[in-house]
Amino acid sequence: ELAASIIAVIKGEKAISLGNLIGSNIFNIASVLGITALVKEIPVTEPQILARDIFWMLGFSLILLPLVGIYFVTTIDDSDLFKDQKIRYIGLYTTLFTFFVSLLLWIFFDNSTSQFQFVEKYYWNPISNGTFYLGIDGISLFLVILTTFLIPVCLLASWNAIKVNVKEYIIAFLFLESILIIVFTVLDLLIFYIFFESVLIPMFAIIGIWGSRERKVRASYLFFLYTL
Repeated sequence: ELAASIIAVIKGEKAISLGNLIGSNIFNIASVLGITALVKEIPVTEPQILARDIFWMLGFSLILLPLVGIYFVTTIDDSDLFKDQKIRYIGLYTTLFTFFVSLLLWIFFDNSTSQFQFVEKYYWNPISNGTFYLGIDGISLFLVILTTFLIPVCLLASWNAIKVNVKEYIIAFLFLESILIIVFTVLDLLIFYIFFESVLIPMFAIIGIWGSRERKVRASYLFFLYTL
């Protein structure tokens, strides 16, 4: 797959290269999901967890907030003369609010234990006991805070630089933020793999469409290939 994509890029067949990369990832994910549905459940020891009932939905809220921002961005009418400015402010306020919510993780984090905290568990595949399992430890805590801090910084840094497809640009960053939070908080290996690979999709678009260099398309393909 990798060789075919590189050869396609060399020959100038960018559409074939991109289609091969996206198609192969979809096939890989579908294959993994199908195999897990057929394999007999293997009992494993669950990680130690420290339940915090009062903030039971905090991790899920961090994932959901950028998606809510995407919804409000899509409601802006394209005929509005001030649509770009409104979209920028919606994206900025959403990411800033997400950052302040993420600080609650730090404020209420118990440093006296090594157990996972703010744990949430949702069953999505009863056949193979598949779960959407979220939790925070001492490492992922600061990765989440760093993510929610850098996204509004990125939006502010490009505030006046992005003049075309502003709506899609803000949506890509909000989508990227939501995916990154899942990557840093999920405790299920399969879900981690799926969303880790999904990070490439908005990043590919951000680099290839809104990059500042003339070779931005080539840079986006190289980024996609090397991080695949």
